[in-house]
Order: sequence, then structure tokens, then C-alpha cells
Amino acid sequence: FFYCVFGLNNKSLKTSLPKQIKIKESIYELCKLQKNSISMIENRIYVLIEIKKHETTEISKIAVAYIVSVNQNSVQIWCSMYIS
Repeated sequence: FFYCVFGLNNKSLKTSLPKQIKIKESIYELCKLQKNSISMIENRIYVLIEIKKHETTEISKIAVAYIVSVNQNSVQIWCSMYIS
């Protein structure tokens, strides 16, 4: 009934896959960078580590933000900075 009234089908309810970022550095290199960086940069590198850990399973930026305990907009900005 709900689908008929509102004109929805199963395809319209599916969400798109998150845009994946290819992290060039290894997790080991990122951990070394994280240890030697200032506290402001530590969370940014932690985001990259989490994305690298979930490279095969495709984790969303919202999930990464939850794991790192930062705002999802910050994760988006940091990922854009990493790409450029």
C-alpha cells in the first residue's frame, strides 16, 4: 500500500555506495606519522587509518566519523584535503 500511494519502488529505497578514497600510504606508515604529529593532525591521520583498514569493505565517512568521534563534516573536509 505504502509503495502504491507514494509511488515508491524497491530501487528508490536503496542508498548509493560511498565514494571510496584510495589511501596511498600503508597503515604502518600512517601510524608512524600519527605518533610524530601534533594533536590537531592525529585525528586526521586516524581517519586515514580507518579508511585504509576498511578499504575492501567500503566504509562510509559517517561510520568513520563515529569511530574516530569527530563530526562527519570534518571527515569530509579532511578527505577532500587528502585528495587534493
